[in-house]
Amino acid sequence: MSIPTDHTFAFDPTYGMGLDQLRAIRPPPATPRFEAFWRARHERALGVTPQPRLGESGASHPNWHVHDIVYTSTDAFPIGGWLLLPRDGMVRRGLVVGHGYGGRDQPDFDIPVTETAVLFPCFRGLSRSKRPPISSDPTWHVLHDIDKPDRYILGGCVEDLWVAVSVLTTLYPWLDGRIGYSGISFGGGIGALAIPGVGPLIAAGPIMGALAGLGVGGAVGGVVGALVGMGIPEYEAKRYEGAVKDGGTLLSVHCDTSDQISVAKDALRDTGAHDVSSTSEAGTEDARQDDLDDRDRRQEETLVGSRTESRF
Repeated sequence: MSIPTDHTFAFDPTYGMGLDQLRAIRPPPATPRFEAFWRARHERALGVTPQPRLGESGASHPNWHVHDIVYTSTDAFPIGGWLLLPRDGMVRRGLVVGHGYGGRDQPDFDIPVTETAVLFPCFRGLSRSKRPPISSDPTWHVLHDIDKPDRYILGGCVEDLWVAVSVLTTLYPWLDGRIGYSGISFGGGIGALAIPGVGPLIAAGPIMGALAGLGVGGAVGGVVGALVGMGIPEYEAKRYEGAVKDGGTLLSVHCDTSDQISVAKDALRDTGAHDVSSTSEAGTEDARQDDLDDRDRRQEETLVGSRTESRF
């Protein structure tokens, strides 16, 4: 295997290191009291009464009732955002959607869910949750109080996400246990810290929505149903679900070529992953057959693997 040289970055992503040097990189030792620190913050967030306030929004959409929303997070911090409710059907599940480093200026109306209350919070300091002296500039926002672990801005953002779940259960009590989270970039990192109980669950690409409590393959249910809906065999999906429940991490990687698939598999295995496999992102038998018939034309794969991690 060689290091790919064809990429879109404006810099050298290898930082001048060779393949053996990159493979030799190991994570730093675990931070003392990491689990206890986040458990305490989780308990604090659960004790917050969010007091969600809904208002009419200037935005509209044919598929959604759009509401402006403000709720109270930890430290009495007001969090603004949007709540989308389906125009058709009942609210049967909830979804909290994170955002990138720069915040967001509107909800994602094209999110592929139905019968779902979708909450788009703006994490503290950003967009609708701006408040001096926290900088809304992405470069400075992530550094705010970084030298003070108990006050570091990202810890507050994680708490904003936890309280967002309480917002949905306050508005719709029957959603308890049926709320998922979707996030990439900044929102993905916040979600990785924020999802307790089922282990850190990280997903990117089309698998992300399926795993966010959206009910794909509902006859099977849970993580199994989501993965089966993505075209992963049921017996493999059950193995992944068991690994996640035991504190593992589930990771998906979008690959455009067979070479990228090989690189991704090697990278996961080199860092301790197991049960690594690949499958087409197309979910139907016809689409999967098309991939087999025309592999050169369509090389869209999803790679999944699990790795045991400590959880809080």
